[in-house]
Amino acid sequence: MNEIAKHKASVEDADTQSKVHQLYETIQRWSPIASTLPELVQRLVTIKQLHEQAMQFSQLLTHLDTTQQMITSSLKDNATLLTQVQTTMRENLSTVEGNFANIDERMKKLGK
Repeated sequence: MNEIAKHKASVEDADTQSKVHQLYETIQRWSPIASTLPELVQRLVTIKQLHEQAMQFSQLLTHLDTTQQMITSSLKDNATLLTQVQTTMRENLSTVEGNFANIDERMKKLGK
C-alpha cells in the first residue's frame, strides 16, 4: 500500500513537473510578444479613431449626396414652374393687349 502511495505521488509529481515545464515554455514563447502589447494596443486605439473618423466622413458624404439630390429635384421643379409662369404670362400679356385694343377701338368709336 505504501508503494502505491509513493508511486502515485511520483506520478503526480511528474505530471505537475510536466505542466510546470509546459507553462514555462509557453511563457518563454509569449515573453517577446508581451513586450509589443503596449505598442499594439496603441495602434489599435489609433486605428479605432481613424475608423470612427472614416465612418463620420462616410455619413457626411451620404448626407451631402442626399442634400444634392434634393436640391437637384427642387431645381427641376422650379424650372418646370418657371416655364409654366412664363407661358401663363405670355397668355396674360396677349389677353391684356387684346383688351387694350378693344378699349382703344371703343374709345375711337365713342370719339367719332
